[in-house]
Amino acid sequence: FSVRREARKGIFDEETLREYTGWMTADAAGPAFLLRFYADYRVAPRRELAKALANIRRPVAVIWGERDIFLPVRTALELAAAMPDAELSLIEGAGHFIMEERPADVLRALEKLLARPA
Repeated sequence: FSVRREARKGIFDEETLREYTGWMTADAAGPAFLLRFYADYRVAPRRELAKALANIRRPVAVIWGERDIFLPVRTALELAAAMPDAELSLIEGAGHFIMEERPADVLRALEKLLARPA
């Protein structure tokens, strides 16, 4: 599981790791819960939501890790292109847990967003 791999890299401390994974323990939901959860996890395309992105008329920050192994950069590019006032901040070298990996870069992208007129 990726969170444990990220913990080994030092991205998460033990307390944060427990917060992320505590719901996944056998004590929390039974030993087969995770197998059922991920076996049944499907995200179908939501075309109505994709079309509605063009209606968002406010500044938007799309902040993405260029090494995200769960959600490809292509998704970030599509999101940013679909919203008229979106700005993509692609964080070099960051993965899926970008806020833990690169908090200063995320903060800079959010400050940039907040400095824009609404």
